[in-house]
Amino acid sequence: MRIGIDCRAFQHPSRYQGIGTYSSNLIQALGEVNVCHEMIPFTYFNKQSLSRQLNAHRLDLCHILEFIPPFAPADRAVVTVYDLIPLIFPEVYLPWRKLRSCWYFRTYYQFLRKARQIVAISHQTRVDLIRLLEIPSSRIAVVYPGIGPAFRPLDDREKVTEVVGRHRIRTPFFLYVGSCDYRKNIQRLLAAFAEFRRDLRREFHLVLVGKDVERKRRWLRQLGDALGLGPFLRLIGYLPLEDLVALYNAASGFVYPSLYEGFGFPPLEAMACGTPVVTSNGSSLREVAEGCALLVDPRDTGALAEAMRRLVLDDGLRRRLVGKGMDNASRFTWPRAAREMVSLYEQIGYSFVGVKADA
Repeated sequence: MRIGIDCRAFQHPSRYQGIGTYSSNLIQALGEVNVCHEMIPFTYFNKQSLSRQLNAHRLDLCHILEFIPPFAPADRAVVTVYDLIPLIFPEVYLPWRKLRSCWYFRTYYQFLRKARQIVAISHQTRVDLIRLLEIPSSRIAVVYPGIGPAFRPLDDREKVTEVVGRHRIRTPFFLYVGSCDYRKNIQRLLAAFAEFRRDLRREFHLVLVGKDVERKRRWLRQLGDALGLGPFLRLIGYLPLEDLVALYNAASGFVYPSLYEGFGFPPLEAMACGTPVVTSNGSSLREVAEGCALLVDPRDTGALAEAMRRLVLDDGLRRRLVGKGMDNASRFTWPRAAREMVSLYEQIGYSFVGVKADA
């Protein structure tokens, strides 16, 4: 079969977010495990350029990885769906003022209802697709993403120390990696950390990392100052992969109190690096982290502060979470995801285009 792979995520800011991580790693893994089918990366900006590429490459299937129109013909479309967060928090992500965003998502959801096959990145997303868009369960397959091999415990402690020093981070510290939009629950994270520091009465720091952290630095600093965090809050923008892995390794714990996730890469990346995790007890985070992290109600700042306190004071708990977390993270690999995806392409494609199994 000739399968087109959507590469639009590399053309705009999505490349720095979960969609970019997913797209780049999946495409690389497909190239490594696929031996029977021709994978053709494609990009486009409008219906005309899309039509030209479909005709030029004679594609049997198109795997859509973005949520921005235009889309491939629905009868040939395999679509990865990460989450339905705009429908879960419509008052935040679909306000009437954001007419362009509303149009994007409305067009996208209409397309999902018609697409031949949907790939959900978690069972939570699958449940949301059935509940919110009334898509038949028979058209939804769950294929978990992977965690890249770069996320691992580092033996070179001098390298870890060098990265920590270069970014002017004081130890010990809790780490957060991600964006700062509403669902990430940053205000409660800062409030919980302030409560944790008051109760512990020990010097401890919180480090926030991400491209969005840089964009919202003034707001974050105002929040931190109002809570008395001052120098105990360190704000860092986007980091290269090797520096990010070093900070995961250096952190005393990773805290991720998101209100909602379709999967949740950062907690699993932290686990893969041998760092104990505190995260939310709902959405896909429970699905991928239960039994391997401290799970708390993300709206309860007291519970979040208490989980951080337990992580610092209970050495036995830390050791158990490190071991269970590393075992858990090892389940999520990109070669496994790519093999499952190729199998799905074959199930869809052979029934659709009549390609024989030995093609």
